[in-house]
Amino acid sequence: MYGDCRDDAMACAPGEICMEIGALGAVCAEQACRTPEDCDIPRTGDAVPGCGDVDGNFSTDCYLDCSKGQVCPDEMSCVANVLCVWPAVAPGGGECPDVDLGNTVPQMVMGDNTGLFDDVIQNCTVNGGGGQDALYLFTAPADGTYRFDTAGSAFDTALSLLDGCDGAELACNDDEAPDMMIFTSVIEFELTMDQSVIIVVDSFNGQVGAFNLNITEVMP
Repeated sequence: MYGDCRDDAMACAPGEICMEIGALGAVCAEQACRTPEDCDIPRTGDAVPGCGDVDGNFSTDCYLDCSKGQVCPDEMSCVANVLCVWPAVAPGGGECPDVDLGNTVPQMVMGDNTGLFDDVIQNCTVNGGGGQDALYLFTAPADGTYRFDTAGSAFDTALSLLDGCDGAELACNDDEAPDMMIFTSVIEFELTMDQSVIIVVDSFNGQVGAFNLNITEVMP
């Protein structure tokens, strides 16, 4: 149970399915559980076994719940702040960072993701971003809260912050206000002086085109 089936859907044991979560990853899940007690406790991490129809296939499945900040088993990731899966491997191939923005605040970057690589799988979108992404290095000039947004971009963006090129995802936002049809993205995040992050400008469903990346400091 909870095995890795990212590259082989037949890798799961009898009675299990390969539960794929969009482009974010996959995990072997035992079917037809009745309660969470029917599901195995993982050997590492503290994610909690759950039982429910989390993939909408009209059957209850065992899964690992990480919705309250629980730690997933080794090498697994918490996707969409809901459940643990074996994360998809991004095609990648690009440089990181694409551009070093230094520590200037405020600043606006006019970019275009056409022809770039898909280096990052994001956790806040159903398809993991799924598009060609631009990677920017930014260093905070002072302790404070910084706002990163894509207002004025030509497509539906997805935005995330990474703790370095190979670091963990610190924050992620798909749509600033989907109920108001605002599909650009915004993140406000507290940084310390000289702390560097990678800003990932991605897209929904592989969209490409011109985008804006705005960086400002949020005044107290």
